[in-house]
Amino acid sequence: MEASTADAGGASASSAAASSSSGPSTSASASASAAADSGATHYLAKRVLRGSAVLHVAEGCFRSPDSADVVLAKETSLELVAVGDDGVLQSICEQDMFGIVKDIGVLQWHSRHIGLIPQIEHKDLLVVLSDSGKLSFLYFCPEMHRFFAIANIELSKPGNLRHQLGRVLAIDRESSFVAVSAYEDKFALIHVSVCQSPHGSGRGVISDKKMRRMPEL
Repeated sequence: MEASTADAGGASASSAAASSSSGPSTSASASASAAADSGATHYLAKRVLRGSAVLHVAEGCFRSPDSADVVLAKETSLELVAVGDDGVLQSICEQDMFGIVKDIGVLQWHSRHIGLIPQIEHKDLLVVLSDSGKLSFLYFCPEMHRFFAIANIELSKPGNLRHQLGRVLAIDRESSFVAVSAYEDKFALIHVSVCQSPHGSGRGVISDKKMRRMPEL
């Protein structure tokens, strides 16, 4: 019994010695590994999820004169969906915007301005207001499967102040005028049309002919 107890004690002592001797070597290897990694390049990947809440809706013929399309405007993205015969919505594309969408509207031009701008022939245009301070006219490109800007009109500086233009818009029945207002005190009326390109290419440009602002109260 004494021999067994002595053997057990010796084994415990040997184990403790081995453990104590292995401690410094483990710490040294960890320090060496950390020193080796200090010169390496590290990357941080971060994915920002798109907002799912639909804030604005616009209906139009964005792909063709016969298509039943709906644009769902979320906080920082646009989604184009098609309405099927059974009433089910089918997602066509979704794209991010450079700014927070404030309001959207539709220029019903699918039966107007033929022969001037091929990209927008037989299509409606999506009008977008954002906190970028610009009024943007977008057309849908089937080949690229996304919206592109055909023109931008600068209304104010980027920001989200109540007196800055670019918070609410309205479009007349003939799709010739776009009214834009701030949350208070300011209002602009913009006449939009397609004119012949000055270079004679026939592609044309969208131009604003006049703008009226209400004086501050």
